[in-house]
Amino acid sequence: MSPVLAPLNLFIDRMIRAAKLDARLYEEVEADKGAYGQAMGVVMISSVASTIVRIFWAEIRGWRRGGVRHA
Repeated sequence: MSPVLAPLNLFIDRMIRAAKLDARLYEEVEADKGAYGQAMGVVMISSVASTIVRIFWAEIRGWRRGGVRHA
């Protein structure tokens, strides 16, 4: 594995394990002092994704109700 991709793979693996509520992951992250940056990354990614979904959903609801679409 490329040394450049190793941190990214670890980050993605941890996100998947967190979604699965893997209890061992939380102990692993607690012991890893470098995981703070990864945790902040997850918070940022989920916040952006949530905002995009809310905007998209609001547009769909407005379109279904025959709302006025702004240019």
